[in-house]
Amino acid sequence: MHNLLLESNKVLRQSKGAPAWRAYVEFINNILIQGIALTVTNSLRFLLAMIDPASIAASENPSLLMVKLQLDPNPNPNPHPNPSPNPNPHPKS
Repeated sequence: MHNLLLESNKVLRQSKGAPAWRAYVEFINNILIQGIALTVTNSLRFLLAMIDPASIAASENPSLLMVKLQLDPNPNPNPHPNPSPNPNPHPKS
């Protein structure tokens, strides 16, 4: 976008400090900011709809992700495969 503004400035032969040019650049910046904000908002709404149980139940669309937990019938009493002999191997001096 910056390069397009520079090209426009060269074609129009406007001073970069001219009030009309500065107003134009501010106008373009506001359009970009609004567009980016709208895109982020819509993306977050879509993501929420894809993970919200009520939205999933109300629509025929499948959920974005599914988590399935299964309990292990033989749990490991030591969940860490390589326990450190020293719980604090790097003590502060």
